[in-house]
Amino acid sequence: METTLGNKTVYGFGVGDFTFNLLMSMAVNYYLVFLTEVVGISAAASGSMLLIARICDAISVIVTGLIIQRMSFSKFGKFRTWIICIPPVTALFFILMFSNFNMGLGAKTALLGICYVCAHCCVNFVYNAHMALVPVMSKTPGDGISLSAKKMQFTTASQVVFGLASMAIVLLFAGKSVNMARGYQMTVVVFAILHVLGYWCVAAVSKPYDIYTKAEKGAGAAEASIGANLKSVVSNKPLLLIMCADTFKWMAAISVLTLGAYYFIYIVNDISRISILLTVVGIAGFLGSLLGQVIAKALDKKLQYLIGSIISVACYLIARVFALQLVPFVLFIGLATFAAGVSNTVNIAMYADCGEYWIVKTGKNVIAFIMSMYAMPIKIGVALAGAVCAFGLDLVHYVPNMAPTPELAGGIANIITFLPAAGCALMTIFAFLYPLTGSKMNELRGAGK
Repeated sequence: METTLGNKTVYGFGVGDFTFNLLMSMAVNYYLVFLTEVVGISAAASGSMLLIARICDAISVIVTGLIIQRMSFSKFGKFRTWIICIPPVTALFFILMFSNFNMGLGAKTALLGICYVCAHCCVNFVYNAHMALVPVMSKTPGDGISLSAKKMQFTTASQVVFGLASMAIVLLFAGKSVNMARGYQMTVVVFAILHVLGYWCVAAVSKPYDIYTKAEKGAGAAEASIGANLKSVVSNKPLLLIMCADTFKWMAAISVLTLGAYYFIYIVNDISRISILLTVVGIAGFLGSLLGQVIAKALDKKLQYLIGSIISVACYLIARVFALQLVPFVLFIGLATFAAGVSNTVNIAMYADCGEYWIVKTGKNVIAFIMSMYAMPIKIGVALAGAVCAFGLDLVHYVPNMAPTPELAGGIANIITFLPAAGCALMTIFAFLYPLTGSKMNELRGAGK
């Protein structure tokens, strides 16, 4: 496919995803175990707190998307302003989120929940603005695929780095006294600083594209009403279907990462070896995204998405058979992640297709808001995974810092495999119903001329 963007721009655009994912991976991989094993909050209470906080987080995706869609800034750009100004605030709240405050358990739980919501509201402003730059910077369909693939490649590459380094950094800061509270927080400090620098790099390479003028305001989406923005989602069947598919895809992926620490504490009996799982997952996702970019040149986006989801279901089910054996378990989890990486390569481009579909259907350009919806399934998927994992742990009678038992090991093995398998099965169903095939998009583009 023809592209107009240079390598410097495309790679610089992906740096933000690399550093962003390092910070977010701390929340995904270690926050539940931080709440239970370090702070001492029960699994049920942690699950309830995270569910409420993540519902607020998901709602903020819509709110931040509307704000970004309707506001414009002349100095730094419509979208770059958020990318420049908000990351330092995000960094502050993430550090507070990983703080073991000296106060009662109830007050501490409430405060950590508030910090979580504030941190992720800031994340949504930056992430939505970053997503909205994809159609702004894409002059050809090839540009959209290139940016989409590079975002996913940098995200998965950061997972490799995170898998190799994160627990080693945590244990380094924890010191000989194994002060895990300090270990987790100082690791977040390091990744928070990198997060700020990464997004400032995105702001630098996107500067020539994020140019706002009064003329564009008259013709563009900035003046669209709130109702028009919301209608572009609730009445946009293709968008709703891909969002549902993505919700269960992310629930599947996040549930494995959320329970990874518990798997290594209570089944492997050595949390330092979690780097094995995280590294394999990161490498598998990265390789899947590389293969996905090659396949996307010849294969329909919908078909590519479906193939990855079906293979993932099978791999998660096989992983359950070997769940108590580390090497084959990690192997099949890695294969499932590889297949998901193939699907993820075209994901952002599918949202751009939904925005293009809406323009042709209604004549209204609210593509920035539609692109911001990419984050909604991630938020809902994270909320579902966190809640189900926490309540699942409670169901198998887990309590913080308990001694390992065969019953607990079997319970964790069931949750860490059957939950993602179910998520990918639902992902497949919704993706099958998604109507915007390549031929359909060609028809729409012809009709829109």
